[in-house]
Amino acid sequence: MTLHPAVAWLFRFALWITTDEVPGVLDALERDYPVLRGAIRDRVTERRRPFVRFFACEQDLSHVSSDTLVPAAVVAGKEPFLIVGALAGG
Repeated sequence: MTLHPAVAWLFRFALWITTDEVPGVLDALERDYPVLRGAIRDRVTERRRPFVRFFACEQDLSHVSSDTLVPAAVVAGKEPFLIVGALAGG
């Protein structure tokens, strides 16, 4: 499988987070990578875009409330916080 060059470029970087809430992780990502602003969340409402999912420690964090804490293993850097584009259809 070959990744699109822009996607492959993103995989080369790690984002160190200093927050323990899901919106804080996304804020840090959009701050460090401004080109992603509006791609993961709506710029105005900051709601998650359709077909974008968040996972951490084998948990789906896509529909959690904004004050939900990121698992401690993610904050400690032991586990990744995954942002995955979902597909629909059969």
